[in-house]
Amino acid sequence: MIELFEAGTWQMTAGERATLEGILHQLKPRLAIEIGTAEGGSLSCIAAHAQEVHSLDLVAPSIDLGRFPNVTVHTGDSHERLPALLRKLEHQNRSVDFALVDGDHTAEGVQRDVEHLLDSSAYPGP
Repeated sequence: MIELFEAGTWQMTAGERATLEGILHQLKPRLAIEIGTAEGGSLSCIAAHAQEVHSLDLVAPSIDLGRFPNVTVHTGDSHERLPALLRKLEHQNRSVDFALVDGDHTAEGVQRDVEHLLDSSAYPGP
Protein backbone atom coordinates (compact mmCIF):
# COMPACT_ATOMS: atom_id res chain seq x y z
CA MET A 1 0.00 0.00 0.00
CA ILE A 2 1.19 3.49 -0.78
CA GLU A 3 1.80 5.58 2.31
CA LEU A 4 0.34 8.84 1.01
CA PHE A 5 0.18 10.66 4.29
CA GLU A 6 3.52 9.65 5.79
CA ALA A 7 6.21 12.07 4.68
CA GLY A 8 8.93 9.41 4.27
CA THR A 9 10.41 9.80 0.82
CA TRP A 10 7.75 12.17 -0.50
CA GLN A 11 8.60 15.74 -1.45
CA MET A 12 4.96 16.57 -2.30
CA THR A 13 2.29 17.92 0.00
CA ALA A 14 -0.43 15.55 1.22
CA GLY A 15 -2.87 17.15 -1.22
CA GLU A 16 -0.49 16.69 -4.15
CA ARG A 17 0.04 13.06 -3.16
CA ALA A 18 -3.70 12.40 -2.98
CA THR A 19 -4.21 14.08 -6.36
CA LEU A 20 -1.47 11.99 -7.98
CA GLU A 21 -2.92 8.82 -6.46
CA GLY A 22 -6.41 9.68 -7.73
CA ILE A 23 -5.23 10.45 -11.25
CA LEU A 24 -3.18 7.27 -11.52
CA HIS A 25 -5.94 5.14 -10.00
CA GLN A 26 -8.33 6.35 -12.70
CA LEU A 27 -5.83 6.33 -15.58
CA LYS A 28 -4.10 2.99 -14.91
CA PRO A 29 -1.29 3.80 -17.38
CA ARG A 30 0.39 1.05 -19.35
CA LEU A 31 3.53 3.15 -19.78
CA ALA A 32 4.55 6.08 -17.59
CA ILE A 33 7.55 8.40 -17.47
CA GLU A 34 8.75 10.20 -14.37
CA ILE A 35 11.34 12.95 -14.72
CA GLY A 36 12.93 13.58 -11.33
CA THR A 37 13.11 10.52 -9.08
CA ALA A 38 14.72 12.09 -5.98
CA GLU A 39 13.80 9.85 -3.02
CA GLY A 40 11.19 7.85 -4.94
CA GLY A 41 7.99 9.05 -3.27
CA SER A 42 6.05 9.70 -6.46
CA LEU A 43 7.82 6.78 -8.14
CA SER A 44 6.26 4.40 -5.62
CA CYS A 45 2.82 5.74 -6.47
CA ILE A 46 3.36 5.64 -10.23
CA ALA A 47 4.85 2.13 -10.09
CA ALA A 48 1.86 0.89 -8.09
CA HIS A 49 -0.51 1.88 -10.90
CA ALA A 50 1.49 1.64 -14.14
CA GLN A 51 2.47 -1.56 -15.92
CA GLU A 52 5.83 -0.06 -16.92
CA VAL A 53 7.65 3.04 -15.67
CA HIS A 54 10.73 4.83 -16.98
CA SER A 55 12.25 7.09 -14.34
CA LEU A 56 14.85 9.71 -15.25
CA ASP A 57 17.14 11.57 -12.85
CA LEU A 58 20.60 13.12 -12.85
CA VAL A 59 21.80 10.68 -10.21
CA ALA A 60 20.93 7.07 -9.52
CA PRO A 61 18.20 6.85 -6.89
CA SER A 62 19.17 5.72 -3.41
CA ILE A 63 15.98 3.67 -3.01
CA ASP A 64 15.57 -0.10 -3.14
CA LEU A 65 14.68 -0.60 -6.80
CA GLY A 66 13.95 -4.26 -6.09
CA ARG A 67 10.60 -3.03 -4.79
CA PHE A 68 9.79 -1.82 -8.31
CA PRO A 69 10.27 -4.62 -10.87
CA ASN A 70 8.30 -2.61 -13.44
CA VAL A 71 10.66 0.41 -13.26
CA THR A 72 13.59 1.16 -15.55
CA VAL A 73 15.91 3.90 -14.30
CA HIS A 74 17.69 6.22 -16.72
CA THR A 75 20.50 8.15 -15.04
CA GLY A 76 21.64 11.40 -16.61
CA ASP A 77 20.36 14.73 -17.88
CA SER A 78 16.68 14.45 -18.86
CA HIS A 79 17.29 16.91 -21.70
CA GLU A 80 19.48 14.24 -23.28
CA ARG A 81 18.00 11.00 -21.95
CA LEU A 82 14.31 11.83 -22.54
CA PRO A 83 14.57 12.47 -26.31
CA ALA A 84 16.52 9.22 -26.73
CA LEU A 85 13.92 7.28 -24.72
CA LEU A 86 11.05 8.82 -26.67
CA ARG A 87 12.72 7.98 -30.01
CA LYS A 88 13.11 4.38 -28.86
CA LEU A 89 9.44 4.22 -27.85
CA GLU A 90 8.41 5.80 -31.18
CA HIS A 91 10.34 3.12 -33.09
CA GLN A 92 8.53 0.48 -31.04
CA ASN A 93 5.16 2.16 -31.80
CA ARG A 94 4.55 2.56 -28.08
CA SER A 95 2.67 5.38 -26.37
CA VAL A 96 3.29 7.11 -23.06
CA ASP A 97 0.04 7.24 -21.08
CA PHE A 98 1.28 9.39 -18.18
CA ALA A 99 4.24 11.69 -17.56
CA LEU A 100 5.29 13.51 -14.40
CA VAL A 101 7.77 16.32 -15.05
CA ASP A 102 9.54 17.16 -11.78
CA GLY A 103 13.24 17.15 -12.59
CA ASP A 104 14.88 20.38 -13.71
CA HIS A 105 13.30 23.03 -11.51
CA THR A 106 13.99 26.00 -13.77
CA ALA A 107 11.29 27.39 -16.05
CA GLU A 108 13.49 26.73 -19.08
CA GLY A 109 14.25 23.17 -17.96
CA VAL A 110 10.62 22.29 -17.37
CA GLN A 111 9.71 23.81 -20.73
CA ARG A 112 12.36 21.71 -22.49
CA ASP A 113 11.14 18.48 -20.89
CA VAL A 114 7.51 19.27 -21.71
CA GLU A 115 8.40 20.21 -25.29
CA HIS A 116 10.28 16.93 -25.75
CA LEU A 117 7.16 15.07 -24.64
CA LEU A 118 4.73 17.11 -26.72
CA ASP A 119 6.89 16.90 -29.84
CA SER A 120 7.08 13.11 -29.66
CA SER A 121 4.60 10.79 -31.34
CA ALA A 122 5.19 8.47 -28.35
CA TYR A 123 3.27 10.96 -26.21
CA PRO A 124 -0.11 11.52 -27.87
CA GLY A 125 -1.20 13.89 -25.09
CA PRO A 126 -4.65 14.35 -23.60
